[in-house]
Amino acid sequence: MLSRRLVLLLAAVAAIAAACTDADIGAEDRRAGEVIIERPPEHDRDDGDDVPIAEQPLEDRLRALAPRTVGPLTEPIRETSVGCEDDGFVFDQPGCEPAAMIELSELVTGGPAPDGIPSIDDPRFETVPAAAAWLDERSPVIVLEHGDVVRLYPLEILIRHEIVNDVVAGDPIAVTYCPLCNSALAFDRVIKGPDGPEVLEFGTTGRLWRSNLVMYDRQHLELWIQFTGQQLVGERFLGRTLDRRSTSLLGFGTAAGLYPDAEVLSRDTGSDHDYERTPYVFYDREDNVPPFLRGDADDRLPPMTRVVGIHRNSASAAVVVDHLAVEEVVELEVAGDPITVWWAPGQASVLERARVEDGKEVGQAVVFLAEHDGRTLRFAATGGGRFEDVQTGSIWDLRGEAVAGPLAGTRLTPLPRDDALWFAWAVFRPDTTVVGGG
Repeated sequence: MLSRRLVLLLAAVAAIAAACTDADIGAEDRRAGEVIIERPPEHDRDDGDDVPIAEQPLEDRLRALAPRTVGPLTEPIRETSVGCEDDGFVFDQPGCEPAAMIELSELVTGGPAPDGIPSIDDPRFETVPAAAAWLDERSPVIVLEHGDVVRLYPLEILIRHEIVNDVVAGDPIAVTYCPLCNSALAFDRVIKGPDGPEVLEFGTTGRLWRSNLVMYDRQHLELWIQFTGQQLVGERFLGRTLDRRSTSLLGFGTAAGLYPDAEVLSRDTGSDHDYERTPYVFYDREDNVPPFLRGDADDRLPPMTRVVGIHRNSASAAVVVDHLAVEEVVELEVAGDPITVWWAPGQASVLERARVEDGKEVGQAVVFLAEHDGRTLRFAATGGGRFEDVQTGSIWDLRGEAVAGPLAGTRLTPLPRDDALWFAWAVFRPDTTVVGGG
C-alpha cells in the first residue's frame, strides 16, 4: 500500500505542476487507475533546502507519511515568533520559529513555488450565453449568491488557479478550490486586525498541510489552510478563522437554468492555460490513496469516496454521495438542527478525465435548514431537480426556492457544506458521523 501511495504522490506532484503549465495530458483511453501527465513539471521552484517531494530521498518521503494526530486546531504551539523576518516566508528562513498552530515541518512541498499556481486577482466575467460556448452542461461551477449578484466560477478555471480574489456586491471575497481534496469554498477577505478591519488578498504557497491547499495573505505573509479557513502560522491572526460564505457546486447547465443572468468567471485570466482540459486524470478513482496525506486515512470509507460534509457548531456529518444518489433526499439532525440534503444528476467529475464532459457523473448536492416559519419540513424528490415538501405540497428547486404551491416564492436557508473527498473531511472532522456508509 505504501509503495502505491508513493507512486500516486509522484503523479500528483506532476498534476499540481501541470496546473501551472499547459501539460499535454495525452490520449483519453488510458487504462483506469492512473494519474496521467506526459510532460514533466516546468515550474519555478525554491532555491533553498526545501526540495519538492518528487525530488526528496525516499527515506524523507516515507518519513513525511508518518502518522500524526488529526482534528481541529485549538491551541498554538508558539504564540511569539523567534528569529523570523517580516519580509519573507517563514519556511524560507533558517532558524525561524514562528508563532504557529503547527510545526513548519508538517508542511509538505507540492512542487510549485509560492504563486507558482497563480491566483486570479483581477477576475473578469462573461454572460451565461458566452460561457455556454465553451462550458459543458455538466461542467462543475461554484455558485456564489451575494446581495443581488450571482457569480459562477468554473472548476475548469479554478483547478489551474485555486484562488480568486474577488469583490462581490462591494464585499471582498476569496473563492477557492483545492483539487486534492475537491474542496470548493468561499471566505470573506475582511478580518478584524489589531488596528481595525483589514482586507486580505490570498495567494498559493506551493505547500500542503493534510493534503490541503495552504494559502498565504499578501499583506503579512501569514499562512492559512483552505479546508477550514483557519490561520496556521503568524502572530497577527494566530489561529483565527475566516468567515465562510455559503456556496453550492452545480453543473453549468443547471446553474444557467436557475440563474440565467449570472456572471461567469471568464477564461480571460492573463494566463494561457487550456481550460478545456484538466491535469487531474483518474485522480478521484475510489481505490486510489491520497498521495500527500500523513498516516493512514480513516478506514470507515475508502479515502476517495465523495461525501457531502456538514459542520454546525461542534457537530459534523458526512453523507456518502453514492447513498445520496440513490435516496435523492437525506434528512438528518446536526447540532440539534433539522437538515435536508438533496441530490440531482447533472455534474461531472473534474478529477477523472482530461475533458470534463467525459467525466463520470457525480451529481449535484445542496444542503438546507429544513425549516420554514418555525416548522420542520420533510421532502421527497419528484425528478428533474425538483423536490416536494410533505407538509404543504410545495415544489422546490435546487436553490431551495419554492416555485409552486402554498409556499411559492419563499426560500429555505442554505447551509455551508463541503463536496469533499472522504479522507480530507475525516482528517479535519475526525468525530464526524457517517450517513450511508454501510
